[in-house]
Amino acid sequence: MRQFLDRVPGSPVHMPALASYLERGAKLLRIGLVAQVLDQQKPMFVPDLPLAMLEHPDMAPFAAEVAGRSTYSFPVSTAQKRYGILSTPKLQGQQFAPEDVEMLSALASHVAVALECALARDHAERYQRELASERDRLRLVLEVNNHVAKLDIDDVLRSASASIRSYFGCDSVTFWVLNEETGQLQKMLQDFPDGKGQMTAVASADLSAAELDFEKLRQREAEIWSLEDFDRLPAALREPLKAESIKSLAFACLATENRPLDVLSMASRKISSSRRRFQPP
Repeated sequence: MRQFLDRVPGSPVHMPALASYLERGAKLLRIGLVAQVLDQQKPMFVPDLPLAMLEHPDMAPFAAEVAGRSTYSFPVSTAQKRYGILSTPKLQGQQFAPEDVEMLSALASHVAVALECALARDHAERYQRELASERDRLRLVLEVNNHVAKLDIDDVLRSASASIRSYFGCDSVTFWVLNEETGQLQKMLQDFPDGKGQMTAVASADLSAAELDFEKLRQREAEIWSLEDFDRLPAALREPLKAESIKSLAFACLATENRPLDVLSMASRKISSSRRRFQPP
């Protein structure tokens, strides 16, 4: 049994599995007998299978392997979509009895329903993952908003940093006050529960020569740095980071509609930081 996936007229029709001697992913062009089955949506008897295979470049080299065989092709379709065809070979000139044709037509319909169910399930699972990701992001925003309601700035930042570390899976979160003109960062608060104390003495950082893209940060886009980028940092900040075995950094600007307020940095001891899309709340 062979399944051909339907495509638009004139485009290739992919064949996930024709036979053991054909490579997975071989293609049929939607021409000739293949096009008739797909367009007319009726079973069709093909008396000379090798001759039909010669119409298709991916199939032509294997036509000799099925010498002397014929085949029946059945449309694989539901009321919503045409998925492809199902083909069953026989010895040359032999045809199926009417009851066999009816049975195989029903089988092709069942295959179509199974494909439709599988695709619907995949779509539902993908949508569920997207909803879960959005739920987690909104939960972070809600937690931060709840912390802001406390009004005490230190408590707000500590509580917010705990939520951020949990959401992104990073090791350290630091809030900095940014002087855009000088590129100087003044540390407000650092949350590094497993730190060795190397970052404690770092009260400020001059990033004027670090090529940090402040314009990108102002547009609420995160900038991600790998270990190779640390050489751009001043030694007073670079060396403590390395001593803490930090391997990646993420910078984001916390801003209102009118102006930036400060810079948030996240540090991770992992080679790659969290894969979640970073969007500051």
